[in-house]
Amino acid sequence: MRIGCAPAKECHIPGMIGCEYVTYCGELSGMPFQAFQQRVHEILDFVGMGQDRYRKMDT
Repeated sequence: MRIGCAPAKECHIPGMIGCEYVTYCGELSGMPFQAFQQRVHEILDFVGMGQDRYRKMDT
């Protein structure tokens, strides 16, 4: 069984940059860190956020 979370308000971690946040979400889903770390940039490019990958989430 899998459990998901869809918060009603923003719940980013202050100071975290985009690629760190996507990696963190991958780890929460059970994917090994190394496997997700390799795909993070590809995923951000795919969703059109490649240029913002190093921008802080709270900006």
